[in-house]
Amino acid sequence: MRNYEAYSTILRIINSLRVAGSWCGETHVQKAAYFLKEMCRVPLDYDFVLYKHGPYSFDLSNELGAIYADGLISLENQDRYGPKINVSPRGERLIAGTDLPDDIQKSINFICERFGSHGVADLERFATALFIQNSADGELDASVEKKAEALTQLKPHVKKTDALGAVIEVEKWIREIPSRTMCTERVIT
Repeated sequence: MRNYEAYSTILRIINSLRVAGSWCGETHVQKAAYFLKEMCRVPLDYDFVLYKHGPYSFDLSNELGAIYADGLISLENQDRYGPKINVSPRGERLIAGTDLPDDIQKSINFICERFGSHGVADLERFATALFIQNSADGELDASVEKKAEALTQLKPHVKKTDALGAVIEVEKWIREIPSRTMCTERVIT
């Protein structure tokens, strides 16, 4: 059985990414969902693990496959990169027919506006910086330099200056999160 509330949330992420000028491939959706869950505390029922290009949810990847199979998204193939994801007319009807609390839509817009102009390399750094921020085991006050160093240890291909920039940017976003009252006992699955 499909959970159309979760589908609608994912479709809204895709639309918001596209409006913000994002390429909107699977990596963009993955990282946006991670930020929504871990930074904005949107109650998404996806487990994320640190993977090749930062936090990744196998559950979300499977859900995207199901959404595609249900005809709610279409894929726009590209020559060099993976496909762009678009919400289909059927997906637009699902969005229109499902309610989503305003605070969750505001959080989606907040994240997608920040992701819009960034490519997957940037998103990998941002998501890994947030992963470090959230797993600091009481060291959330660690200096940005220490967090950047932790990022380069997890991702040796990332330059120290890029890691430092990602940590600073994520900390800025954390301070800018729109205030909201979330009903955290209700998880979107």
